Amino acid sequence: MMLLALMMICASAAAWILAGAAIPDARSYVRLAAITFAVLGIASALSGPFANMAALIVMATGPACLALAILGTRTIPRSVAAIILAAAAWSGIAAAAMNLMALALAPLIVSVAVMAGCAIRGWKTSPSRAAQALAAALAFLAGASAYVKGDLIGQMALLLFTSAGLLGIALSLARDSDAAIDQQRARDFPGRAIGRVRS
Repeated sequence: MMLLALMMICASAAAWILAGAAIPDARSYVRLAAITFAVLGIASALSGPFANMAALIVMATGPACLALAILGTRTIPRSVAAIILAAAAWSGIAAAAMNLMALALAPLIVSVAVMAGCAIRGWKTSPSRAAQALAAALAFLAGASAYVKGDLIGQMALLLFTSAGLLGIALSLARDSDAAIDQQRARDFPGRAIGRVRS
């Protein structure tokens, strides 16, 4: 269990780093999700009743952050995104307070559906990234389904699948390094970028 908790923390750190290669609209949401999943890893390492409470809250808020990252602020304004995150957080807190798994599963299922829908919609433009995002979204659902049992195996499966899901979404949102470098050069030297295109 300790090793899986450490893996969750490392996956969160890796997702934070990978978010630097994502577009600005998605970067903040991926890093917010990385923080929430890191909390899950820390709570799981400490064990105790706090681990279950943290799991319910993170199950509701973490996938919601990643769903908003895939959608981006161009699709949903930040004010609406803030309301969505607040609703997911309150649902997770209520689930932890009343020990009702359904309150945490509801926003998770909606978030997985949104991520899967966006992945399928982008299949024609980038099949590999779409397949990666779809598999990552389903990983969250698999982890939550295993966690419903409430035993140690379910807790381990939750850490394993959520680590894979977080890294999968972060990787699917990360731009190619060459494209990121070209865009940075275009911002720094617009004249050279225009000349390169004309040549």
